Parts: sequence; C-alpha cells; structure tokens
Amino acid sequence: VSLAKRLSSISQGLQLAVDAENVSRTELSMTQESEGSCKLVAYTGPKEGAASCFCHKVRNPSCVGRPCTCREGCMGFALAGSESSTFFNRARTSCRGAYLTIPRTYFMDLADARHKCGYGLIALLTGMLQSGFLAYQGVQAGPVMQCIHLPG
Repeated sequence: VSLAKRLSSISQGLQLAVDAENVSRTELSMTQESEGSCKLVAYTGPKEGAASCFCHKVRNPSCVGRPCTCREGCMGFALAGSESSTFFNRARTSCRGAYLTIPRTYFMDLADARHKCGYGLIALLTGMLQSGFLAYQGVQAGPVMQCIHLPG
C-alpha cells in the first residue's frame, strides 16, 4: 500500500479533507514551523504506570530529569527521533518482534491529537509510521503490519 493511500485512509478515518495524492514529503516534514505542525505538549498524566513510562521513553520535557517509572528501564530505543520514539514492546504478543512508536508530545488519545494538531497530525502519523517501519526492518526486512490504537 502506497504512502498516499495510507494517508488517505488515515485522513478519512479522522474525517480530515486531505488530498493525500498531492502531499509531498517536504510538506509532511515535522521540522517545519508552520500552521500545520504539532506543538510539543507537556505530559500531564499520572506519575506512574504505562502512560508515565511512555513519557520517559519518548523524553517528553516534563519527564526528563525525573526518576524513570518503567519496570524495564527507560533506555533501549530502536529509534529515537525529535517527534517520536520507537522501542521494543515488552507486552506479550504473537508477533515475532513487536515495537511501539509513541509521539514525544502528549495526547490523551487520537481525538485529542486531532484537536491539538489539526492537519499537522497527518505529518506526525506519517513520521511515526515511517519510524516503526524502519525499526522493524532490523527484525525482518520487507512488509510490516502497523496498527494505530484508538481509545477505548
């Protein structure tokens, strides 16, 4: 499935009117400071548990400098970028090697991300899909199945 088709599917699911066929990689760059980018949002969730652990693993500024809350420690990235981090999923799974890609900025869920990012969410999700794909190539080269978890 092409990137344009993935973007089209994502945008339809988010009810965004985006012509993914006409979006270039340059326009999708999260390094651009534009109207369509996601701003870094500080983590405001619980001080322990999975959400807090993710905050540490992605180096959200509100968790940097605080003690790590992850049972397995806060290191061990497959890929650490400016917008997201990809790391090995320690949860039980039937996958050969499951990875999680989490945005560095804090969102309660996908609807919250859509509200805070607007069209910048397309760039964020594109970058996250690319990071997850690249990380998995170290496990097994070729196609990758990726999921976006919805709240609930």
